[in-house]
Amino acid sequence: MASEIHPNKEFNNNPIEIVSSDGGIVLRQFTLRDSEEIFALIDRNRSHLSQFGDDTADKYPTLQSVRESIEHPKNPERLRFAIRNKERQMAGSINLTPYEKGSTRGEVGYYLGSEFQKKGYMVKAVEILTNYGFDFLNYKIIYGDIAEGNISSEKVLLKAGYQETGKHDGKIRYSKNKEQNISQLNTFDFESSIQPISFVETTKVATGVECDVYTFDGDNSKDLGVIRIEPGFKTPLQRVLKGNRTIEGYVSGKGRLVIAKPDGTQEKHSVDNNTQKPFVVAVAIGEKMQWQADKDSPLVAYEICFPPYEDGRYENLQE
Repeated sequence: MASEIHPNKEFNNNPIEIVSSDGGIVLRQFTLRDSEEIFALIDRNRSHLSQFGDDTADKYPTLQSVRESIEHPKNPERLRFAIRNKERQMAGSINLTPYEKGSTRGEVGYYLGSEFQKKGYMVKAVEILTNYGFDFLNYKIIYGDIAEGNISSEKVLLKAGYQETGKHDGKIRYSKNKEQNISQLNTFDFESSIQPISFVETTKVATGVECDVYTFDGDNSKDLGVIRIEPGFKTPLQRVLKGNRTIEGYVSGKGRLVIAKPDGTQEKHSVDNNTQKPFVVAVAIGEKMQWQADKDSPLVAYEICFPPYEDGRYENLQE
């Protein structure tokens, strides 16, 4: 979604403001001038905002508590925005917080007044702020943690392109990854030949790991899996049981591929965006393999199976 960006030069005097391309909503960084509207929104929605264990209402019992949170924020790195509709009514709030200073990972959080629900405001707000984090803050991945049962918030993240990737601190974790947010491919370059392919499905391999499955058009001898791994996660440890050829390759990100031989020796291949391409490794029957993403970077790899993958090709092993 295209938006008009006004960079923040001096807090409270020139706050960041992001306008949706259709003018339907405006995200504007909190200033002291917003205090009364923020408090009024919270105050009339205390019961609504306290659902699912959320502590927003408890944190701001008075107008002064709102003022203090803006003037002396507990986390100065957190960007907090008012969500306003085209009539400039304050509908809610959304924030983006880095995991730590200088981190390439962030977390989005939000709330919306009950009277402004089911208007599409929050989906737009999440899309806008997520893109801002990717494009202007150099985030590689953004998370959203949702309490179980909060179906409305889950739908917001799913509609904004996030995917469920596990649990974190007792909540359901959703993630969106800049590098992994890859549009479906139409061709694939393999063995110096650009070959047409067709998307089949996306499968969840494990927590933090998904695979986009493709067929090669007019070629039934092989298939392709594009493996997308979140920072700090890894594929299952697998032993190859059958197949004529199993090819592992690197696309982007940072991490490593470990291949264990039947004699106990290991090959460890570290990869990053400086790795010369094509990076391709053949894995033989009886060998074990595992991809792992760096703790601060996603990893995208691929696998080509000759003949196409079928159940029983691999054995998943305990680590």
